[in-house]
Amino acid sequence: MATDRRRHAGALLLAMLAESSARPERLDIVRATLDLVIERRQLHPNVEFALGALCFAHDLANGAGEAVFVIARSAGWIAHAIEEYARGASSART
Repeated sequence: MATDRRRHAGALLLAMLAESSARPERLDIVRATLDLVIERRQLHPNVEFALGALCFAHDLANGAGEAVFVIARSAGWIAHAIEEYARGASSART
């Protein structure tokens, strides 16, 4: 189920990328890469691929993708911790 959510998020981000001001020649490379991976491996884009595509298509600074990923992951961990505290979890995972 988590894989389906990640696949959906990846497809949504790629659709948004197509509507953005991404550099057209780089967007063409992203599309060609995506088509090839789907054709050869039957794999669909996930959120990590979409983040990489966003950074590449917009020629973002080195490290920008990692920064976005870490911030998003941290927000997810915090949300999970809040849920656990709210339900009274007796032990926290470390």
